[in-house]
Amino acid sequence: MYRLYYSPGACSLAVHIALEESGLPYALELCSARNGGEGTGALGYLALNPKGRVPALAGVPGRAVVAKGHENLREHYAFIESVLADGRGWAVPGGYSVADAFLLVFWRWGGRVGFDMPGAFPAWTALARCLAARPAIRRALHREALDQEPAIAALLCP
Repeated sequence: MYRLYYSPGACSLAVHIALEESGLPYALELCSARNGGEGTGALGYLALNPKGRVPALAGVPGRAVVAKGHENLREHYAFIESVLADGRGWAVPGGYSVADAFLLVFWRWGGRVGFDMPGAFPAWTALARCLAARPAIRRALHREALDQEPAIAALLCP
């Protein structure tokens, strides 16, 4: 069984969504420095993931999965928008994939760092609205209490 080490709202949300979509059994392990907890700085977690970041996915043969940081974010966001602006329905033409789940996480982060996501990235925002309608995504957002955030709540409105 997989064990997902996560922090609410972090890049681990995309992995959480993928696990929900897969239907595979998994366990969640909250690993956050929020609210005074050791979280990602705990020695046990650092043994699993020396960089001390989330997500980490245990149960994957040979390694843990570690999320990449968001350097050069604006340049990468513009590139993502240019790709999505070609009218495709999903990140990868032909259907929904885990790439879409990651794009939802990055869309959320854009707003949190001050980007006007609907104004500056309209094609990406349209994809985020489509993704927010998926039951597995709604469940994962609810379980991480992210459905209460204004930007996410706006996506969930009918």
